[in-house]
Amino acid sequence: MLVIPEEYISMYSETKPTYKKVYNILRATILSGQISSAAHLTEVSVSQALHVSRTPVRVALEQLKSDGILSTVKKNRVGVKQLSKSDKINLLFMDELLESTAARLAAMAISEEDLETLMELNDSMREFSYGEKNIPAIRANGIRDLHMQFHLMIARASGNHFLYKYVVEVRHLMRMHQANQYVHQNTYSDEIAPCHDHIIRAIRERDPEEAELWMRVDIRSARNVYIHSEIL
Repeated sequence: MLVIPEEYISMYSETKPTYKKVYNILRATILSGQISSAAHLTEVSVSQALHVSRTPVRVALEQLKSDGILSTVKKNRVGVKQLSKSDKINLLFMDELLESTAARLAAMAISEEDLETLMELNDSMREFSYGEKNIPAIRANGIRDLHMQFHLMIARASGNHFLYKYVVEVRHLMRMHQANQYVHQNTYSDEIAPCHDHIIRAIRERDPEEAELWMRVDIRSARNVYIHSEIL
């Protein structure tokens, strides 16, 4: 049975026409990771979950396939699209382009309050040790959430809401197609947190070029693991 979070249903409850409402609800649910990459969607399951007819659902699913978010799994069934190596390279390139620009702008516009929050987030990440092999899933998800918050805060601090919007979308797409082995193979306390230190220092010192440079280093450091990971 397909379950759609009530928060997304409420968020788009007034959207018209109906197919657009269904599209927005499904898109938000998928990009937030609420629908598993192994899940299969059908017109019937979606229409029952959202209490709408199948016609607007059909249009919404086609639009999501056109966007590259869903793909046909078998007749009358669609699932979250799995990205190829080439797709991942292109997505990572886009993320680097967007986030390096965001870091540059944040260095010129960030508030002291947001800067303090960035440092707190990085300190929290440093407290996690990833030298152990069997990391509980809840703990792994927690550190990934902190990492996501760190990057999204910098994007928001850029002061450009269009840029922030696209960083959010790209980051969610990357996370949706990122295997848990990414968490196991990268040590936040030894690799990522120190790189974040450089980003924070550059932003604190209002140095746009350094902030942009270290953001590129940070994103590129995860390139090989992300590109070669597979959703299990």
